[in-house]
Amino acid sequence: MRGTAGTSASAGTNGSAGTGGSAGVAGNEGGGGSAGTNGDAGTSGDAGTSGRGGNAGTSGNAGIGGATSRGGTGGAGGTGTGGSMDTGRKPLGAPCQLGSECASASCFDGVCCSTACTGACRSCTLPGSIGTCAPVAAGSADPHAVCAQQAPPTCGLTGGCDGSGGCQRYPSGTICAVSTCVGDTLTPAAACDGQGTCRTPASVSCAPNGCHPTAGRCNAGCPDGDLICPADAYCTGDESCYPKKDAGVACGSNHECKSGYCVDGACCGADCDTKCLSCTGGFTLGTCTALPAGTVCAPGTCVGVVLTPPRVCNGAGTCVSPTAASCAPYICRTDAPLCRTDCATPDDCISGFSCMVGLCGRLPTPAD
Repeated sequence: MRGTAGTSASAGTNGSAGTGGSAGVAGNEGGGGSAGTNGDAGTSGDAGTSGRGGNAGTSGNAGIGGATSRGGTGGAGGTGTGGSMDTGRKPLGAPCQLGSECASASCFDGVCCSTACTGACRSCTLPGSIGTCAPVAAGSADPHAVCAQQAPPTCGLTGGCDGSGGCQRYPSGTICAVSTCVGDTLTPAAACDGQGTCRTPASVSCAPNGCHPTAGRCNAGCPDGDLICPADAYCTGDESCYPKKDAGVACGSNHECKSGYCVDGACCGADCDTKCLSCTGGFTLGTCTALPAGTVCAPGTCVGVVLTPPRVCNGAGTCVSPTAASCAPYICRTDAPLCRTDCATPDDCISGFSCMVGLCGRLPTPAD
């Protein structure tokens, strides 16, 4: 049986959509498709072309009685004659170009925003809070490009955000000036204080090892010896490495020489540590050679009136000890040392003798 959408198929006293709600002319929500034995939704309950023009309006809403109608698709047309839909403004987070499009009247960062979202380090498009103006994370780039980056020596702005809606400054400890050496004086590196100021520490003295101008610090000498250098180099007090020296080259210590021997101020090919051998004794530098015979190898000494004359080399590399002798009746001169051979005062003579006309003579005894 064909359920026509007419007045005979109205949904009861409460279910009619009004006179304007018929499905025919006005495109009403299909009051004719309301419940009843004849109200089943058939082909006649379709909105059809005549139901397309009815915009959804409040005056055309279906009555309570019409809710029992099985006329599903048949009542899908508009409800009411002349009803127009009020679309309203866009909600928070919806794309926009103008504030007038948004219910909040604020369009920022391309979406409807809860408030005006201007200035540094704020955004209305953060994940999880689109539509709400919130600070961007610390270290993030400023979406509005207000925080221009400044150079580290200024201790100013990094170009990023501080996480609280402000521009981030260089943190405390950021180097803003390198350390410098002037002679043995070190001025340590300066650092930012986190408040925009570059703080320079007090200068310090690097004596005695000196200030390393390249490293910008006090030298530590060579605490690990030559270990910091290649195998063929040696370390100096300024922590520099130099090539080890050949025999005959001036040196200050054994580790400077390839041979490992620094003798008499020159690198030597052998130990050459006895007094009658030399690497610099007028012979070939760097070669350990015996000094000529008669070369003094040890000074003389006085012990009381006994003189041990200076020791001399024998020409074969040995320092020979001479025979000790007494200086009596004269004293042994400790300043030379040698035996006096004359006198000027009695003190130039040993006990029991006195100076007599430039010579030490024995004093008379009581028995004489």
